[in-house]
Amino acid sequence: MGKRAAWFITAMAVLAGLSCLKFAQHYYTSSVALRLDPTHETQFATDNDRLVKQESGNKRIVLFGDSRTEMWHGFPFPDGYELINRGIGGDTTSQALLRLSRDVLKLAPNIVVIQVGINDLKAIGILPEKELQIIERTKEHLKLMLDQLKRSNIHVLLLTVWPAGKPDLMRRVIWSDEINKAVAETNRFIRRLAGEGVTVIDCDPLFSHEGIMRQQYAEDTLHLNASGYEAINRLLQTPLAAFASANQAHH
Repeated sequence: MGKRAAWFITAMAVLAGLSCLKFAQHYYTSSVALRLDPTHETQFATDNDRLVKQESGNKRIVLFGDSRTEMWHGFPFPDGYELINRGIGGDTTSQALLRLSRDVLKLAPNIVVIQVGINDLKAIGILPEKELQIIERTKEHLKLMLDQLKRSNIHVLLLTVWPAGKPDLMRRVIWSDEINKAVAETNRFIRRLAGEGVTVIDCDPLFSHEGIMRQQYAEDTLHLNASGYEAINRLLQTPLAAFASANQAHH
């Protein structure tokens, strides 16, 4: 092996090691922050208090969930409605359930749009022995959220969990094909939750190809790109307009 080739291999190994270190540091930092504030109690506190006191005359839509919700742009809310985004990156269904009252019910919305669950299910990659428990608890938390929202007469648009894309190099060491199967199982459960006060939006025909995110919509392993958000916004236009029209007729 020549000196140039040896240097190149050494440099690549160093870069890979630094990338792994950065990845591990990110997860450690996130873990510490989560232990200190598991529900991000102060993140929306000031804004929530302002919105509770505000009398704008508009009806409200709250987007609720994880980073997929937090990153959502261009949401097609109807005339006469205001949009409030309460997505938090990294949130699991357990965390979402704990902050539901504070970040959703307190705001008295007319509609809640929920996209959450992938952060629970991706944990199967590092906790394969808890796969069944993770799936069942994800389902349970979703059902409990719906129960609370329905008791408050808030209409829910519940989206199926968007599939993950192909894992990138750093994520492969903590990834498993069982994650995609768990998403499919959770989505079968979500489809059965449709009923009075709950509209289920099945995103699989739009996003899923052989159980993974269609490449043209994937920003990375877990997130949508701009085209993905444009596509989901188009999908939601009809059910949102139908609800707004029915609600207007009712009043």
